[in-house]
Amino acid sequence: MDKSTTVNHKSRRYQRKYGQKESDQAKIYLLPIAFILTILPLIIYMKRYKTPLAEFEWFNVSDTYIDVFLYYKSTFLILVASVMLLIILVKLYRDKQLRNINSMFIALSVYALFALLSSLASKYRSISFTGGYEHFESVLVLLSYCLTIYYAYLFVRTEQDIKFVLKGLLISVLILSFLGILQATGHDLFQTELGKRIYLPLGSRGMDLTFNFDKWVYLTFYNPNYVGGYVVLVLPILFVLALQNKKINQRIVYALAIIGMLISTMFSRSDAGIVALIISIAFAIVICRKYLRKAFYIIVPLITL
Repeated sequence: MDKSTTVNHKSRRYQRKYGQKESDQAKIYLLPIAFILTILPLIIYMKRYKTPLAEFEWFNVSDTYIDVFLYYKSTFLILVASVMLLIILVKLYRDKQLRNINSMFIALSVYALFALLSSLASKYRSISFTGGYEHFESVLVLLSYCLTIYYAYLFVRTEQDIKFVLKGLLISVLILSFLGILQATGHDLFQTELGKRIYLPLGSRGMDLTFNFDKWVYLTFYNPNYVGGYVVLVLPILFVLALQNKKINQRIVYALAIIGMLISTMFSRSDAGIVALIISIAFAIVICRKYLRKAFYIIVPLITL
């Protein structure tokens, strides 16, 4: 064995040892993104709250309400965004610089700045920062959206990073598809005793809590219109992944996820979601037209469905 062979062997061994370590460290930074894509949409838990809207004459007399779907989603999003902000600051301190900021973040920064200023200048500042009746998308949530976009830009860099976060997205979509099919067929899991154990605290297990959605799909989002918005975001991604994946078993999994999302959209009865879905699928077909001939045995059944 000559000297060059020995050096190459040591180089490969170094890459296996330290390259894997760097890869594992990179995945740690991807965990907040994976949490938002995988866990956050599934969070449901009961919360009693008092709405500040009770001070207005046009609002109902009662000021105490129950939320199951929205409060803790917003809470965990803000918490994860805080972690992401901390990671960005630590990286900035250690590396002294981050990736060059793309020009697209100028518009996003302007939006975030004016959202914050409008909330600070509001007469009802507390509502702006905490949310209210059946609506917990406060300015902190809006800022969390913006921070999530920037964080993903900084830390999702390679194809392996994208595959890692998309695996989490697929898991979440499959779970939601299962829930959607149950709700569409009138077997809503959340209306069963087993389902209520998921979101009711121990002291409230005996309460009679029902949702007024008979064979309407609302998944874990409360409002059926939110289902249409969610599906419009994820379905084109699933569509492209199904076309480009060469493994039959993985294509079947993507196809099941797509069918589940389509059923959820139809039974959510969200007209806006259905129209947007048709437009997004049309764009996906145009962009991926070169793959259509290769995957006609998947495309034709889906279009027929």
